[in-house]
This record gives sequence, structure tokens and C-alpha cells, in this order.
Amino acid sequence: MKLFNRKPKDKIKVATAFTLKGLTKQVIQLEQKGFIKQGEIQSVMFDGTNMGFQQAMIKKASE
Repeated sequence: MKLFNRKPKDKIKVATAFTLKGLTKQVIQLEQKGFIKQGEIQSVMFDGTNMGFQQAMIKKASE
């Protein structure tokens, strides 16, 4: 997952969950802390059997 238009002091967090409902809860919590969504939701495979979802979140450094 590549993040474009990023400055070195920007904070990045990746919300990861096994369900879209759980991912939505994490994204909402991070948005309340000032993070914004970056890119699309990604599907990931854990141990080749379990599937999950990821969403990259970025918080711009105050200038």
C-alpha cells in the first residue's frame, strides 16, 4: 500500500479488521481523532486462510 502526497511528519495508522463492520468502527474512531482516509479499502490474507480488511489513515502534521 503506497501513500502519495505524504510529508515526513504526517502520522499514519492502518485500521485492520476481520469484518467490514469492525473496520468501519475503527475508521470512525480514527476520524474523530483527526485522521482522514487515504486510498481504498484493501483485502488482506492472514496465514493463507483468514481474510481481513485494511484502511490506511493519515493525519496531516500541523504547519
